Amino acid sequence: MVDFARPQLDQPTPLRPQSMAARSRSYSDRRFVLLILIAVVAFVPMVFGQDGDVVAYGDLVFGVALVLGNLFLLTFPDRVRTFFSPSALSFNYVFVSFALGALAYRREWIIYSGERLGDYYDLEHIAFITTIFVLFGIAVLSALWVAQNWSVRISMGQAGSITSVWAAIGFGMMAIFSFVKITLPFLGGGGDFSILPRVMGSIAVTVYVSKTKLLYRVGVYFAITIFLAVTQSQDKRVVVFYLLTVLLLEASKQDRPTFSPKILLAFIVTSVVLVWAVLSMSISRGYGNLDPRSHLDSVRLVPTYLKADTNLAFASRNFEFTATYFHSYNAAEYILNEPSEITLGASYLRPFLVVIPRSILPSKPSSTFGIYTRIFFSTFRGTGGSFVPNMFAESFWNFHILGALAIFLILLVLNRLFNGLYSLLKAKHTPVLIVALTIYLFMPNYLRTGDLGILAAYGGLVFIMFWGTNWFYSSLKRSGQ
Repeated sequence: MVDFARPQLDQPTPLRPQSMAARSRSYSDRRFVLLILIAVVAFVPMVFGQDGDVVAYGDLVFGVALVLGNLFLLTFPDRVRTFFSPSALSFNYVFVSFALGALAYRREWIIYSGERLGDYYDLEHIAFITTIFVLFGIAVLSALWVAQNWSVRISMGQAGSITSVWAAIGFGMMAIFSFVKITLPFLGGGGDFSILPRVMGSIAVTVYVSKTKLLYRVGVYFAITIFLAVTQSQDKRVVVFYLLTVLLLEASKQDRPTFSPKILLAFIVTSVVLVWAVLSMSISRGYGNLDPRSHLDSVRLVPTYLKADTNLAFASRNFEFTATYFHSYNAAEYILNEPSEITLGASYLRPFLVVIPRSILPSKPSSTFGIYTRIFFSTFRGTGGSFVPNMFAESFWNFHILGALAIFLILLVLNRLFNGLYSLLKAKHTPVLIVALTIYLFMPNYLRTGDLGILAAYGGLVFIMFWGTNWFYSSLKRSGQ
């Protein structure tokens, strides 16, 4: 059963109604001022600069907006819930990517390849696109503001607790689906979906050990991180998303709503591990031409990789700053030059049609990144590859400047769902938390691609796997009685 309810925020001391009202007005005033300041920053490129000027200081525009946006986030009492929310993640992901991508172009930290990254310097609407993208950031933050007082209460009956049997099942899923592949050609889905049971199994083990002693659970977290890095060397994002989910799980265990020194230290350590893991996985994929003998050898070669003359350019490419920045701008530029190509929300219908095979519905909408890649990189798309504009470019491709409204509505729903997940984390851990955290782990992929179809497909498959696993677990319990 799912319904909307006001979440109970932790308050350090009871406040009189007058004090609570005054504090609420104070927070609201600060948020409004900060959003106005971001809007002022957004119009700087249009009013005071030309496209060439934005190339020279675009990183400063996004950097200032990033700082103002995080000051906005700090006005919410429950910092843990706020900074792990879909709005906070999407805002920080997009604006960090854009700020560092713009910096990389200004400093020419570019690895020129088949992605045609050099075409950025020929774009004609850089100033206008920068203004639009910063304004889209206001929509992201506004969705959090509106959603703060509402959550989704998630209930799936008497689910029980997460026992050692669940951990054993999770470990089995990790082991089995490291070798067994899952393909769904009848649904028109390409690629290997075995990552889903591997991740769900990893989350089951993670949640089970989260109640154990610190050194033990840190050791398990580290082992799972290595497992995912080895089994997903071609998709380093899964490791990033897993570590983010672990941080949420640990931070939610605090009694106070602010970040404790322990959590801040964990964030720093996790960031170092994350950077090292991403770089080692990139070495495994051939970056730097270091020819590692194994995945573990790639870990050892990270210092050598960083000493290379082109390390900053490679780092920009490894972390997809330049790619995200260029392809998002290039997609928006295309729509500005070809307004007849606006899809009017077609790609947002994908979640409702994801279970229908394309053989039955040939007119089934394609993903925006698929259309974009086919237009600009047709040969690469023919091999099944894709280049991905982010969620801002996705919304612009669908609705032009009205894409801000689409972003607002989507994140409003995602924030409300996250509030329900956060309530589960603060309560007794039950098996439904496994499926909720697994979907949360894949949620940042939407923030990267803007493709709700992928999120819906993954979410649906995870629910099906969870129900099947829960039936298997119930069968084991009955047989043991």
